[in-house]
Amino acid sequence: MRRYLKLMVGLVWMVTCSLPSAAADFAEEVKGLEHKPGLVDLYVDHAKAQALLALDAPDDDGMMGRYIYATYLTGGLGSNPLGLDRSVPNGNDIIQFRRAGAKVMAIIENSRFRATADSAAEKRAVETSFAKSIIWSGDIIATDAETGKVLVDIGGLLMRDATGVAATLDSTGQGSFSINKDRSYIDTGAAFMFPINGEFDAYVTFVGSKPGPEVRATTPVPEAVTLIAHTTLRALPDDGFKTRRYDARAGVLGLDYIDMSAGLDEDVVTILARRFRLEKDASGKVINPIVFYIDNGAPEPIRSALEEGASWWADAFAAAGFPGGYRVEILPEGVHPLDARYNVVNWVHRATRGWSYGAALSDPRTGEILRGVVLLGSLRVRQDIKIFEALAGAAKTGTGDADDPVQIALARIRQLAAHEVGHALGFDHNMAASTYGGRASVMDYPAPDVQANADGTLDFSNAYGVGVGAWDKWTVNFLYGDYGAQDDRAAQAELVAAADEAGLIYVSDADSRSVATGNIRGALWDTGEDALESLANTMAVRRIALDRFGDGNLRASEDASALQTKFVPLYLYHRYQLQAAAKQIGGAEFAYRAKGDGRARPVRVAWERQQQAIDALLGTIMPEALDVAEPVLLALSPLGYGKGDPQFDRETFAPSTRPMFDLMGAASVAANLSFDALLAPPRLARLHQQGLTAEYPALEQVMADLTMDILGKPRKSARYEALRQLVIGQYAERLIALTLGPDVAVSVRQASRAALMTLRKQVERARRTDAAFSDGLVARIDDALARARTPAVGQPEAPAIPPGSPIGGAETCWHCGVQE
Repeated sequence: MRRYLKLMVGLVWMVTCSLPSAAADFAEEVKGLEHKPGLVDLYVDHAKAQALLALDAPDDDGMMGRYIYATYLTGGLGSNPLGLDRSVPNGNDIIQFRRAGAKVMAIIENSRFRATADSAAEKRAVETSFAKSIIWSGDIIATDAETGKVLVDIGGLLMRDATGVAATLDSTGQGSFSINKDRSYIDTGAAFMFPINGEFDAYVTFVGSKPGPEVRATTPVPEAVTLIAHTTLRALPDDGFKTRRYDARAGVLGLDYIDMSAGLDEDVVTILARRFRLEKDASGKVINPIVFYIDNGAPEPIRSALEEGASWWADAFAAAGFPGGYRVEILPEGVHPLDARYNVVNWVHRATRGWSYGAALSDPRTGEILRGVVLLGSLRVRQDIKIFEALAGAAKTGTGDADDPVQIALARIRQLAAHEVGHALGFDHNMAASTYGGRASVMDYPAPDVQANADGTLDFSNAYGVGVGAWDKWTVNFLYGDYGAQDDRAAQAELVAAADEAGLIYVSDADSRSVATGNIRGALWDTGEDALESLANTMAVRRIALDRFGDGNLRASEDASALQTKFVPLYLYHRYQLQAAAKQIGGAEFAYRAKGDGRARPVRVAWERQQQAIDALLGTIMPEALDVAEPVLLALSPLGYGKGDPQFDRETFAPSTRPMFDLMGAASVAANLSFDALLAPPRLARLHQQGLTAEYPALEQVMADLTMDILGKPRKSARYEALRQLVIGQYAERLIALTLGPDVAVSVRQASRAALMTLRKQVERARRTDAAFSDGLVARIDDALARARTPAVGQPEAPAIPPGSPIGGAETCWHCGVQE
């Protein structure tokens, strides 16, 4: 019995010790810690590198608070291809803290599926039908008996891999990494608490083996990647925000959710427009203006250019009835660039140039934008300078003249700042804006408008636009203007009608980004109202600059190897305008419609215009277009190595003929870009479909004519003949891929096979002219067609294409939380 009593006393003692501490213990636990009151009481233990939150007393359901939860990287990897950049938002959610026994659970609410009816039973049915996510739990340290507040160490929440670093590294072939807790810690000097938000930094170390090339290029010890994870907790906004309906015709960003309470005659998908809360008081004065802050880490003259470009939106807000409702300032010293109270334009550095982004932290329930976040990559402006030094020469660099590459690049920076801030304000791309109204919007991707003069000079005076355009002013009015007593549908119908009357045209990103899309106005990095005329001018500009390329494109004392990185964007200067011209082929002009808005159905492009576009694209693969003069080839040789420059290898043509420059390799890249546009499978499928009507030729006839045009006649010049044969060989590879492609429409496969047989026959007939070329190509076609029976016969890889636009490569999901 005595032993039994001792055992019971011991158990009671153990249970007592495991229970949350009383009031005196709470005070003891926070004694000597730095107290930071605000949204939540924060206690910082600098000695132990801990951040403790005193959460509110739990209600009957255990709820201890709900907040907006957002994660970023304060310190990134610096590798553009991986996208693990500082300040890039990782989306935002509503997080709730709940008590569960002796623990606190952090739960992410599922706001995707909702019941908007007043019925508590309906809401409960939806809530229990879909999963939530518990992302962290922590032991309760102490409970204040007087207030009921619960003390918990949130270190585990702050040091979790919230931005998906390990998954990103794994999926991109950079190695298998995981968090090492012993090498991770809370930066207590960067733990802040303010009235509406808390901000936290944590150094998180990922360890792994066999790190990939991007990790090796940016990390001093590649097996240990230490990044700075940032966490924001922000108060939920009050219920005063007035939501606005999204409209697909308006070029604004939306927040969608599934409303299980929708009537049987209504859509279950509800889409709200994302926008800031912008209101006036009784006197008509704006209550809380939208203020964007320029990163004070951006150097001059870039900082001033960013400030000027971002400020362009003030005119549009004034025109929408909100003078003073938008302004731009420099970020005050001492402000954390991820403080949720500030909309910040961040100046971000990477090892290589990359995309810029505009995004927002918003309320997942309403679409109210709570914070705008813009990231501008610092190396893009330097690439723009290289492009203009390739076009204009380097003698004017730094002079301040109209054709000074630095000044033109700063003009591009102003436009870029306005563009990315536009995304953070809630605006989508309008990829038609470059085709009308003298650049109708900063939300298009602009190509520089450089004109070729008859005397062989180039005009840079109108390279980039200044200020927002007519479309921008219309969208600001649509998204932020006062609708008065009208409901959203009625007011927006009037605004759409006004846009139509003013000739304002909108084409979405989805109908523009791919080279295979078919809206004749939807293209990236193009310019001019007529795509074919612009392509002719672009080719003329390119030729003028190519013919004089050499030492004049180098700055004083600049290493000659720099010509290699300037030559690539010049030789491929036409790459995006030819894609815009290709949209005419199998293309149509159309607008997004709603019932009763009076907008016309799509109109196919007339065949005569399509034929002109085909001829224009064929012109880009003629030997005259692909050739480079011998003095230029010698100026590019011997090839350099770009030691110390992470961009050099990816920004130059493959050095397959080192030490001499490889003309055929460059021509192969250019020809592939043209074939990408001309022979995109969806484009060919549209040609087949339109060929079923009397007004258009059948796809088989189009492909047969195309084949004969590409074959052409043998050239007397050995170099021209080599270029012609190179193009024919690449055309054959495209036809082979189209013939055998499993994802290619049957009609396109059939027409491609017929064209391939025609090509084979014509090449075989020309055997007496060049037996080696003829025999080799015929054998290649025969081997390819036997591939199904002989799997070992593979398809050669296409040449690597150096980066274009800002960086080249595939931008797979620009709209996933961030917008370019």
